[in-house]
Amino acid sequence: MQLSDPSSTLLTYSVATQPDPIEVGTPLSLTITASNQTGANVTCTQIIVTVPVGTNAADLIATAQIDTVPPAADWGVKQDGGQVIFTPPGGSIVVKGEGLVFVLAMTANNQAGSANVLIDESASNPANPAGVRSYTWVAAKYPVDFTLSALTAVPVTNTNIPHGKSATLTWTATGAGVTCTLSYVPDNSGNMVTDNVPNSPTGGSYTTRALTRNGEVDFLLTAQMTPADQDQPLTKTASLPITVATLGLTLYAEPPVVGVNGLARVRWVAVNADHCVDEDDGSTLPAVGEKYVLLQQQQTFNITAVGADGQTLPQQLTIQVNPNIVANAPGQNIVAPWGAGGQSATRYMAGRSIEGPVWVWSPPSAGGAGGDADLTIALPPLDTSGGGQVIPIALTAGPGGGGGSGEGQFGDAPGGNGGNATLNLSWDPNATTTAQYLITVTAGAGGGGGAVAGTASATVDGYAVVLP
Repeated sequence: MQLSDPSSTLLTYSVATQPDPIEVGTPLSLTITASNQTGANVTCTQIIVTVPVGTNAADLIATAQIDTVPPAADWGVKQDGGQVIFTPPGGSIVVKGEGLVFVLAMTANNQAGSANVLIDESASNPANPAGVRSYTWVAAKYPVDFTLSALTAVPVTNTNIPHGKSATLTWTATGAGVTCTLSYVPDNSGNMVTDNVPNSPTGGSYTTRALTRNGEVDFLLTAQMTPADQDQPLTKTASLPITVATLGLTLYAEPPVVGVNGLARVRWVAVNADHCVDEDDGSTLPAVGEKYVLLQQQQTFNITAVGADGQTLPQQLTIQVNPNIVANAPGQNIVAPWGAGGQSATRYMAGRSIEGPVWVWSPPSAGGAGGDADLTIALPPLDTSGGGQVIPIALTAGPGGGGGSGEGQFGDAPGGNGGNATLNLSWDPNATTTAQYLITVTAGAGGGGGAVAGTASATVDGYAVVLP
């Protein structure tokens, strides 16, 4: 379809063909629509359509056999060779917005090329006197063997690709002397890339440049061939939009404000990312994940999403600590016992000899290990918005007992190892409320003399908690 230039005629013309495009040597119809888009009445007295007749590429039909359908039965129709004259009843008609429709049926000649169909309009409106104004519509005739398939991705579902990756496109174009070009804008510079691309009857394929444009990249494939004795090529086009997956990262603090030793969940969702990086410790994270932390003071978390091509998108998340958030509901408080102290070395009489009493030393004993503080419990799910009940949980492992002092030939005995504090918290699926949690997990200290401190650890909902 091709529209007229409104400055050349008072009416606006469009032409639709069947088939579209026109193929040489085959029947075709032209549906010409004349509409009034001026906002003022247009008085039309005649419309003449001239179709070039002959066997050349610049001619549309070989013989002046044209079947016509006027816009109404009482319109006059006269044909003189390739010229068809339409006249309205009574000599004139006022054309309003809905317009007029004329249909011409004919057979295209056998020469591929472009033919100019001329429309001469005799009309006037309040701003323009009566006169003849012309509009030219170009009819392109295509060889039957000039074909172009749809443009598709390989695989066909691959119309959403990672940022920085290439797309592979395929198509089939046929016809003698047909060449193909592909145009697209691969990045945000706005510069169009136009590449000559392969073509064969069995299908062409092309791997694009790396695509880094935000949003969609629109690909336009143009196949063209130039008929003999013609300057202007005939073209066919196929298009395909491909979405470039944009890297995105969102961080969530649940809740955004906690009390001292408050439990918080940090969640991240990286869209179209290969993975994420925890910039605070350098560890690699999945593209979507979460972790739990205990906070004693305000803390900022730094996470970066990483795309398949190395593109990065950093984000920060800060969780506030408010000391006014205190426990207001019953909780758990487990204090493990201290390890027993070791006995010091002692001197005692083992017997007598001629010389008198026989004195010996008993060695010192090691200190006992501190007790473990363990708690496995299911509680109401974490209140991710803040407020409501605040439940305290405190686990304190026992320190190891001190080793006994040595005397004589004995050194001091080692102290006991500190106890371990282990919390395993899960969410009660039957709970009807939510809560915040103030959690303290303290390992027992070693009793000295080479003894080691215990460990403090916590898991929540199967995730290890980052302790302060």
